[in-house]
Amino acid sequence: MTRPIYESEEDRKNEQALADYLAERHDLLMYKMPIKLHLDYFATRGGRGVGFFEMRRRKVNMYHYDTMMLGMHKIQSAHNLTAATGLPCFFVVQWNDAKGICRIPPEENVSVRWDWGGHNNRNDPQDMEPVAYWNISTFKELK
Repeated sequence: MTRPIYESEEDRKNEQALADYLAERHDLLMYKMPIKLHLDYFATRGGRGVGFFEMRRRKVNMYHYDTMMLGMHKIQSAHNLTAATGLPCFFVVQWNDAKGICRIPPEENVSVRWDWGGHNNRNDPQDMEPVAYWNISTFKELK
């Protein structure tokens, strides 16, 4: 059975805006990845891969919540991509007042709290899974 895709056109535009921002500031080519690889973008510079990126848009200020959540399947995918390629994976978030970036999975010295969570507004039990919460201070602000 195929799962529905909940990503909206607005979501795709927000992801592309973040990809464009990173590309311009860090001399990257950003490639939208196929859905089967679970993260949003692959970046290259000078014909060499430099990393994978998961993009999010949150309609609150950066420090509105103490933590940021990411589902287990995204973290597993990031772990697998890094294990297969040796390239890092990054989580990039656009809040109302800031942009931030951190590694996924979070680096070993970063305290992560695991819980059960996800989307509970779509009446889809497959939206719930183990989720990682790490402190917003883990994110480096992008200028």
